[in-house]
Amino acid sequence: MPIILVLLLTASCARLPWPEPPFGVGGSGSLALTAFAFLLPIGGAIVLSRWVASSVRAEPSRRGEIASQYSRYRRFLGYVNLVVAVLAVVGLGWGWTVWNRIIFPTDHRVVAPLAELLVPAPYLFTVFTSWLVYYDVERLFHSTGRSESSFWSRTGYFFFNLRPFAFLVLLPVVLFAAQQTFVRLAPEAAESWVAQLLGFAMVPLLFVFLPVLLRPALGLKPMPDDPTRERLEELARKMNFRYSNLLVWSTRGAMANAMVVGVVPWARYVVFTDRLIDAMAPDELDAVFGHEVGHAKHWHIPYYALFFMLSVPAVAAVVSVLFDQVAASGFIDAKAWEPWVGLPPLAGLLAYIFLVFGYLSRKCERQADIYGCRVASGGERVDVNGIDAMMRALTRVADLNGMDARTGTPEHQSVWKRLWALFRSWQHGSIGERVHFLANLMENPEIERGIQWRVYLLRWGLLLGLIAVIAGVVAITGWKEIARAM
Repeated sequence: MPIILVLLLTASCARLPWPEPPFGVGGSGSLALTAFAFLLPIGGAIVLSRWVASSVRAEPSRRGEIASQYSRYRRFLGYVNLVVAVLAVVGLGWGWTVWNRIIFPTDHRVVAPLAELLVPAPYLFTVFTSWLVYYDVERLFHSTGRSESSFWSRTGYFFFNLRPFAFLVLLPVVLFAAQQTFVRLAPEAAESWVAQLLGFAMVPLLFVFLPVLLRPALGLKPMPDDPTRERLEELARKMNFRYSNLLVWSTRGAMANAMVVGVVPWARYVVFTDRLIDAMAPDELDAVFGHEVGHAKHWHIPYYALFFMLSVPAVAAVVSVLFDQVAASGFIDAKAWEPWVGLPPLAGLLAYIFLVFGYLSRKCERQADIYGCRVASGGERVDVNGIDAMMRALTRVADLNGMDARTGTPEHQSVWKRLWALFRSWQHGSIGERVHFLANLMENPEIERGIQWRVYLLRWGLLLGLIAVIAGVVAITGWKEIARAM
């Protein structure tokens, strides 16, 4: 799940004292300025789409290089869209306009149900529009590639992108907006212990049952009974890996990826896109399957859930306590900052997720890569053939998705390139870094044991540290700060 994007969109729906529109333009002026601002990322997408299309037609031999450039520039324009969204909400008064103009026609001026979803609406509109703009480029790449399947229609391509986005991004944002509406319209009921208990219980329930809903949401189909499935099932038996089904995601050749979803075996699925299955050699697909099995075998998914359940109250409470201390010292005006009291914990949580969880996630990806090597090696131990299969699989995934697979180490890059690379691949690490890591493992197989122990100590150290932080906050302030953070 794109965690940081979900947090940013959720934060934009929070009831905060957003600044009024500048220059006294009012709500209608704020709407006009916001619409004009979002022409920048949309215009950028149009320019990029036309440049890429003309370049591929003029120089078909450079298709792979152009695809890699297109992927980077498209990602950059996605960040531009986020920056413009922040500018619109904070600088152009769009957040203020929504909270002060979309109200019930009553004397109490109650904000309309789910009106907060209009705050991130311009950003979402730009995302949706960009899919339609990029359609021609994606179809061109498909027609000049090796895929034999027909490509989506423009409408089909739009809904192909919308379905995972709605499930992984919009669903948690809408749930938060619904909770805000409930608190706004029925404050007494929202504060009851029954409502709070149901809200707390919903998190683990969603965590367990969402994989079941993912199958119809993405239109996933069981992998056909063919030699590929038989081979993967045999590998699963060797690894003693339990799951519900092996599924195929039909992307019409638009995406090469795989994932494992679900914690409990009866609701756990391993998902492959059609393009990945069609393009991979058997040992490469085995390595990818082993990577996904590695996430389950190392308990990464339940560990992440526990990590976030502890991290959110711990980080939010620590930042709140520090903020209160700064306010008490007189360094800032506590009364003036009172409406914005939720921002420091949110900012601290975003930084924490990017730095701490990003580092943890990259290390866990290395664990999964090593497990993929073991599966491709036959399951007993990691050998040269298994590592080679995993390296080829990663490189092929990069090639199929137009990603940069260069294996230059960060020490050979400028500071800005290293920071940009970290920002682009903060959660998994770049393909080039992962291939470089495996090449080092191939030359020095004895380092695996040390790597596994360091990740093991990192994971337990983080959990124990978070528990210690929560205990310290409770000892100093009682349960008040932790309860407020949750």
